[in-house]
Amino acid sequence: MSNHNKRKFRIGPGTLVTAAFIGPGTITTCIRTGLEDRYALLWAVVFATISTIILQSTSARIGIITHKGLGENIHSAFQSRIMKYIAIILVFLSIMIGNCAFETGNITGVIIGLQMLCPSISRLLCSIIICLGSIFLICIFKFEIVQFFLSCCVFLMSVIFVILAGASHPGVHEILDGIDTVSFGDGGLMNVLGLIGTTIGPYGLFLHSFAASQKWTKPEEISDSNFDTIVSISIGGIITAAIIIVAAASLEPEMNITVSYISDLTDSIISKWGSWTKYLLSVGLVLAGFSSCLTAPMGAAVATLGICDAPVDFSKIKTKLLASFVVLIGTVFSILFGSSPTQLILFAQIINAFILPLIACLLLVCANSSMMNEYKNSPIQNIECVFVIVLCFLIGFRNIASIFH
Repeated sequence: MSNHNKRKFRIGPGTLVTAAFIGPGTITTCIRTGLEDRYALLWAVVFATISTIILQSTSARIGIITHKGLGENIHSAFQSRIMKYIAIILVFLSIMIGNCAFETGNITGVIIGLQMLCPSISRLLCSIIICLGSIFLICIFKFEIVQFFLSCCVFLMSVIFVILAGASHPGVHEILDGIDTVSFGDGGLMNVLGLIGTTIGPYGLFLHSFAASQKWTKPEEISDSNFDTIVSISIGGIITAAIIIVAAASLEPEMNITVSYISDLTDSIISKWGSWTKYLLSVGLVLAGFSSCLTAPMGAAVATLGICDAPVDFSKIKTKLLASFVVLIGTVFSILFGSSPTQLILFAQIINAFILPLIACLLLVCANSSMMNEYKNSPIQNIECVFVIVLCFLIGFRNIASIFH
């Protein structure tokens, strides 16, 4: 077997995307989906996974061909200085400020998992441990090592949630029907868009493009990148589906439980399936939250520096400090706002509701720029991207409508 073929089977930057979107927010959405719609929206998980693969593979291809991240490509796409400033402001507001708010939710998710393992540990101590651990990994280790650590987190999460899904003895025929049949369940289109929206995130596009530009440098390696993207994000889809299955099999609709956060589900699962599930759930939650604790600040640093056309290099102090700043702000907010940072997360969702469709449009512009040469989007790829962009606009509308509702 040639070196090129061997390289195809080494999972790389795609796991960063999976680590980014499998966080406390996604787990909460999946729990709510499993409770309200049971298995009916599993098809939407498949659909969301495919949509994410389309955008992320495009973002990675841009990084490989241009040897620059998405932020730098967006900066280069505008000739007008005013338009450059507008792009910088939009990305800063959505990615930097938004990720600070999401970091609060990520830290809160880790705290819930840690307190399930050790109820006597205080929130303050948990927050400090998470903060120092995240900054230590970002500042001390090379980017490739952090990426490998996140890949391990994704693998362990997949094992944990698949085991939990199998242990919950789900209805196989119901699962197959949920995958094969397009149904909007009891929650309607809003729940479908919410489930898709937890998978497609703007900062993952920036992080993936940068990471792909670092790992793969030749056009012929695009196929390797595509393989990595498909496998990694499909694993994320499996984790998402497994969480929905656990919730659907563990809770009955007549129980009238309002799922406002992850802790609303854990007691019911533990009481139904046994105390051993407590440890798997807590470890899975810690892994999901901590992996997002790393990817959110890293994505914010990559996007902010890139859109300002500044060098992005995790061996440089500027990049490390910017990522550490997001961790620190998230930690402070977690301590100040306690166990329910709802208002901060809603604020971040409002920003992302506007920015995600715009970033997706800019991604399409970059994929068709002259810098891409013969590796520009094909007509079919453009149609696929436009379809996902329309979805992003619907997701944005859904987020804004649900928040004000």
